[in-house]
Amino acid sequence: GKTLLSVALALHMAKIYRVGYYSLETRTKKLVDRAMATMSQVPLSDIKERHFSSQDWAAMSQAAVAYAKLTLDHVDAAKMTVADISSRALSLRHQVVFVDYLQLISGPGASAYERVSNISRDLHLMAQDLGITVIALAQLSRETKDKQGRLIPPSMSDFRDSGQIEQDADVALLLWPEDPDDYRSDRILKIGKNKEGTKGKITL
Repeated sequence: GKTLLSVALALHMAKIYRVGYYSLETRTKKLVDRAMATMSQVPLSDIKERHFSSQDWAAMSQAAVAYAKLTLDHVDAAKMTVADISSRALSLRHQVVFVDYLQLISGPGASAYERVSNISRDLHLMAQDLGITVIALAQLSRETKDKQGRLIPPSMSDFRDSGQIEQDADVALLLWPEDPDDYRSDRILKIGKNKEGTKGKITL
């Protein structure tokens, strides 16, 4: 659910700021479909299959008008490095950059740990040097369960490939399904780290 959550955040922030959504995994068309589903409340499955009622068409039309007013750029970032993202963000004057997701960025390193650590540090420096907000999505380690089969919620140490991600982040959000066996279940969103405020969790 991290891409869906980040798209919703990007749509909200693009009402005020110039936002760049750099996707290394999901193509622009699919991101726009998700954006339309979020803004129109028409189910994504109906949008994919182009099954619309008259009410859906009206909702989609209103959503399209609202979407056109946003300052949001979708950037296909496959094979991009942090330097590539930084250069594009400068040229497009992005104030907020979303990266989906960190572990797919190209970069040097003798191992996955070293590569991801370097990428995390470079994104942190990019945010500081350019004075922009960088929201980087990252994979977590595979979910684990206790002896009773209950999901053990992820922690800050579960960022995959490198603990450097935890160190570089000003704010870290952890997202997981309440019931891992039911994809329709609620999601739990936990603020695992917050340098400037409180921590806690909510149900989505």
